[in-house]
Amino acid sequence: MIKHLSSKDSEQYKNLRLLSLKSDPESFLSTLDAEMNRDLEYFAAKIMYASSPPIFGYYGFFENDELIGTIQLSNNNLTKTKHFCNIYELYVHPEHRHKKIAIRLIDHVIKKVRSINEIEFVRLYVNSNNTASIALYKKYGFEQITSIPQAVREKDGSYQDELVFSYVVK
Repeated sequence: MIKHLSSKDSEQYKNLRLLSLKSDPESFLSTLDAEMNRDLEYFAAKIMYASSPPIFGYYGFFENDELIGTIQLSNNNLTKTKHFCNIYELYVHPEHRHKKIAIRLIDHVIKKVRSINEIEFVRLYVNSNNTASIALYKKYGFEQITSIPQAVREKDGSYQDELVFSYVVK
């Protein structure tokens, strides 16, 4: 079951978020060190501030009342950029991968996006080393539109590019 997350889901979201930063650190710009000592209110606020009616915010995939996947759909508040929205923080618990949960989460938010006439594109950013996500997005129909060289710098001083993908909604 997929549902729009609320503050009631904060603890499960926090646990899954911390797992994501531990298991797949190159997939996110934040780090486990930066978020592991944050209190539950931080994660509740993150969910709350991301929510913007009618469709924007965090969505979670639940199995037996356990949060096992998330995706964030974010709108643009500036008048000249209201024709596209962004996907952030797609993540599926490692024990539940290869069950098409990521595809179901993307399908869910794309369906929501289609209900907003002014949105023409969905964009997302992915680390150039994240080959599994790149393959998933390409298979879904996202197209790489550009890259941002050396957008991410790791603790060891190495860099990765960030790839920008777009999906045509209309």
